[in-house]
Amino acid sequence: MNKKKTLSILLILLMATLCLGAISAADSNGVKFTSDDGFKLNIPKNEDYTIYKVENINFKIPLSLINNTFIINSSNSYLTICDFSSYNYIDIWPYSNSILEYYYGDDASGNEIQDVENRMIGNHPVSILFLKDRRDYYFQTSDKNNVYMIEYRYYHNKFDQKKIKAIEKIIETSPDSSIDNKTFFKKMDTSVKEATGGGNGYKSYQNLVKTKHNTDNGNVERDASDSSTWRQVSVGDTQFRIPPKYDNATLESDTYLVIDNVYTFAIRDIDSYEFLKDSYGDDSSSKYTIYDENKTISGHPAAIIYQEVSINQMDGTGYKTYDVVEVYFQTGDSIYCISYNETKLTSDVEEMIKHTPKPNDSNDLFYGKLERARDNYIQEYDEESEDYLYDLIEENTRTTENKRGFYW
Repeated sequence: MNKKKTLSILLILLMATLCLGAISAADSNGVKFTSDDGFKLNIPKNEDYTIYKVENINFKIPLSLINNTFIINSSNSYLTICDFSSYNYIDIWPYSNSILEYYYGDDASGNEIQDVENRMIGNHPVSILFLKDRRDYYFQTSDKNNVYMIEYRYYHNKFDQKKIKAIEKIIETSPDSSIDNKTFFKKMDTSVKEATGGGNGYKSYQNLVKTKHNTDNGNVERDASDSSTWRQVSVGDTQFRIPPKYDNATLESDTYLVIDNVYTFAIRDIDSYEFLKDSYGDDSSSKYTIYDENKTISGHPAAIIYQEVSINQMDGTGYKTYDVVEVYFQTGDSIYCISYNETKLTSDVEEMIKHTPKPNDSNDLFYGKLERARDNYIQEYDEESEDYLYDLIEENTRTTENKRGFYW
């Protein structure tokens, strides 16, 4: 048995171990679940959520998370929603204030931490830990004695934006926080300090929070003064502020700033309709695209594409996989694409876009341009594929005819 098959089997067994303790089966309408201990969950057909109690809080669980592929744990001490088809699951856990350092503190200062985002979701202060193949949402409700955590675990960066939105909806519709956001974020900071004794792990955590996000008001957008010292580079007819992490980017032409390739970091001036059609059309319809979304960033309409791309390296080292975010946005009369090696929209990129001129077109006009470019690209690609197929058939027919020594 090869290693890939072995890994797949182990993943399935892992998920089974986590979820089978309370297996539930849906009826043909997907509205009733029962578990092996007699717990019954009846989901009203006329509602878009069902209420489930964890510890002291009634949570509204969107029905979009519950279908025939999901399993709900029947214990009131925590909630587990599993999806065997994609090897991911969502947990809701209550953590008392006294044990935060063992969970939040250790993870927030550990080797796998990639980012920390402190912000408000509804009336709830939330601290999100971005770890390898996992996102943990710690938030405060009306329960003063517990901080609740929603853990969303996925594999190979195959996270689902719809699940992320569902998690945010669970937090937003839970009972309002009983403490203010400053007190909450201070509590989380203290748990990391206690877990690390104030060492390097704590300093790394503070750096992630303080340099990327404003913990005073929960707003993830940078203050303009944070980028005032960034290097400024003109790409096309627009001047960009370049964050220090991309300082080694070079201008390959007047309209193209890059590090290595477009999958590492690049700013491209999409300076013609043909370029927009070939670039956005290809990205938005690519087999590598995991999902996409439209979002307004500081007054700029943007189309964001999240991809996992496998590229054969020119140096002969074989294929390399990149997690790529591509942000198409308008500034003035120009459309640009910023692409970079990440799995999410970062505050660095938001800050870069924020300080470009506001767009001259409306949001509807901008998104209409993108939609037409994509549709025309797909149509032309289909026609070219059809022409290629006919040419290939014709070439094979001629080859066969020559071998046989006669023509049809």
